[in-house]
Amino acid sequence: MRGIDNQAIICYYLIAFDKYYYNKHKIISKMTENQKLLSTISISQAIQAYLESVKMARSENTARTYRNAMNIFSSVLEDKRLNLDQEPAASLSENTIVWLATRLKVYSPATEQLYLTAVAGFFEYLAAERLAVPNLPRLRLLIRQRSRRPGQRLPQFPRKSIETIIDYAIKLSLSPNNDDS
Repeated sequence: MRGIDNQAIICYYLIAFDKYYYNKHKIISKMTENQKLLSTISISQAIQAYLESVKMARSENTARTYRNAMNIFSSVLEDKRLNLDQEPAASLSENTIVWLATRLKVYSPATEQLYLTAVAGFFEYLAAERLAVPNLPRLRLLIRQRSRRPGQRLPQFPRKSIETIIDYAIKLSLSPNNDDS
């Protein structure tokens, strides 16, 4: 029992020191000021920041694909009468992924999956940067429920190789059979 009491006392002193330190250095008030500033970032600003982070961390092709996905996502939001330059990023709901999934039905299943992944990454970015508080598990569930699965791709063989094999099979069938029996 004595060890537990000592641990409780140490925890109490650590908590008291943290409160003293944060109050003395006004860290808490600075944090809330930063949070207020971040909550005023518009959707279009958040999208641009996300695309910049993708551009720095991924290949040029991936960055271009994600930009295409975010352009479609932006047009979906505009179709739903959201002003991307004035609406704060914090106002985005994970329900917007349903709107996007509906719009993406005209694309191939592979493209649909890729674009949904890009927009899911955007929501993860919003959460990580504390620009919004999306329900990420619900977002993933909505994507699984609404998206099509890409079909299995058949292997692609070079035409020249296939023609060579066919020519060989034809020549083999035309040559006389040399059975020793």
